[in-house]
Amino acid sequence: MRRETNCIDTVASRAQIQMIHRIKGLYRWDDETYRYIISEYTHGRTTTSKEMTRGEAMALIERFVKNMEEGAAREMVGVIYALSFEIGFLNKGYGSSSPEEVEMNKAKINSFVMSHGVVKKPISRQSLEELEQTMRQLQKIAKKEKR
Repeated sequence: MRRETNCIDTVASRAQIQMIHRIKGLYRWDDETYRYIISEYTHGRTTTSKEMTRGEAMALIERFVKNMEEGAAREMVGVIYALSFEIGFLNKGYGSSSPEEVEMNKAKINSFVMSHGVVKKPISRQSLEELEQTMRQLQKIAKKEKR
């Protein structure tokens, strides 16, 4: 009788192994760190990505890709905030020396994007793609104001 195997229990695919190695390079893990992380995701069963299951590899990839996206989103929010200081009706001329002013500036940006933005949601609820759209919109506005 042939036993059905779960796709998650089969050996990691070549594409998954390559992605794990790309992540290793992006995060600049040394061999000790890399082996430790693999061991954590396999519960000590192995220290090499070639012996990971598809499920283990998928979990590792999803976590670190999510971390990269969150980091990119934080950077994008910083760019959006900086752009707001170039736009007259948002924050031009205002500083961010006090926590109250920072919160007021954030509120102005959110009010604008919710009413006039290409993505009608608060910055904190926008996906990375939506943040990119918002950033491009503010870049165009800032460019027009410089003329």
